[in-house]
Amino acid sequence: MNAATENILRDLALRAHLADRQAPERMAGWRYRSFAALLLAEGRLFTPGVGSTVDVPEHHQGATGTCYVSAALWSMASGLAYVEGYSSVFEPMPTEHAWCSGPAGRALDPTWTEPGLAYIGLPVSAEYRRSCREVALLAPHPAGLALLQYGLPDEIRADVGRPLPAILPV
Repeated sequence: MNAATENILRDLALRAHLADRQAPERMAGWRYRSFAALLLAEGRLFTPGVGSTVDVPEHHQGATGTCYVSAALWSMASGLAYVEGYSSVFEPMPTEHAWCSGPAGRALDPTWTEPGLAYIGLPVSAEYRRSCREVALLAPHPAGLALLQYGLPDEIRADVGRPLPAILPV
């Protein structure tokens, strides 16, 4: 496991721990109390790609800051899995991010010309991404809250990426 992956996992573990301690009572029966906990339980690890200048068709390359929209549009047009989670361009700074992935589990990033050092995210099918009208999936809107309450349904899960490595407790 590289240092960037470890940094993202530790950041997610800390976020999940804090959210669990501060969760409102209405979330008592929910499967997850934070998007960090959801990512740690159901997220996947992706191999950094080469960067958008090589991997992404020119008409699907987006500007920095448009990752959710750019990845969603490319996923819906191509059938690639849409992945949302955290990536890191420099250590130890993980950032919320979205990208696509094919069966090989490589991060195909339509907005970063240089590949990230690590990618951890929740992969969903292009069909599910098309059905969700929100810009980001992992946000406190009805579809995002349903993911926290019930977990990721098998029918929307995309089978890409690798299981997350074990991390030390917070």
